[in-house]
Amino acid sequence: MSRFASEQSSLRTGLAGLVAFALHALVLLGFHQKSSQATLPKSAPQSIVIDTIELLADDADSAPAEASAEPPPEPEPPEPEPPVPEPLEPEPPAPEPPAPEPPKPDPIIEQKIADEKIAKQAEANRKAAAKLAQREEAQEKKKVERAKQQAAQQAAMAKQVSRAPVSRNTPQPSYPASARRAGIEGVTTLAFKIDVNGKVVSPRVTRSSGNRDLDRSALQAVSRWSYGPAINRLGQPIATATSIDVIFRLR
Repeated sequence: MSRFASEQSSLRTGLAGLVAFALHALVLLGFHQKSSQATLPKSAPQSIVIDTIELLADDADSAPAEASAEPPPEPEPPEPEPPVPEPLEPEPPAPEPPAPEPPKPDPIIEQKIADEKIAKQAEANRKAAAKLAQREEAQEKKKVERAKQQAAQQAAMAKQVSRAPVSRNTPQPSYPASARRAGIEGVTTLAFKIDVNGKVVSPRVTRSSGNRDLDRSALQAVSRWSYGPAINRLGQPIATATSIDVIFRLR
């Protein structure tokens, strides 16, 4: 049926082309007749046009009748379906090019850089050591100064008497018989030290009474005296120096 329809369509297309060609020829003929009306009768072109149109019409009517008389063509077998293409596997990615190797350092430059680092580190260590030594020296000076101050303070406090010596055993010297018979009186001034045990040390006459016997009697008596020692501000017993007047008076 499809082949028959295509043949019929081709026939109709050909007839339509013939009709168009005939009409075109008639137009040209009419133009030619107008240009030559003086020589040709008026009825001639009309009969030609009618005959031509009738002939074309007869041909167009007879063509389908002839085409219909032919037996229908056999149906064509169905075309096979095109094969489905298999999916293509993705291509593996191209390997990346290897990275370029870094330039090799110059050993001379590397050695120079290393030497500079060592020198800088040594200089930093030297400065740190010097600063540490200065700090330690300053601390040592402070310690020494503090020790000196404490020692001076201790020495001053050790010398400062917070309690004077206390008399324990101080009998009066005997009056010499020769001076008593002679009616001699006088005052003998003695200077001496009292040690940490309270004993009299190194007595001596600083001012004589004018009589040797009186002075000797005063020295002998004071040498046997005993005291409670003096106490400093640290609470320690200390040796002190003192003086005393021994008076000889007749009654």
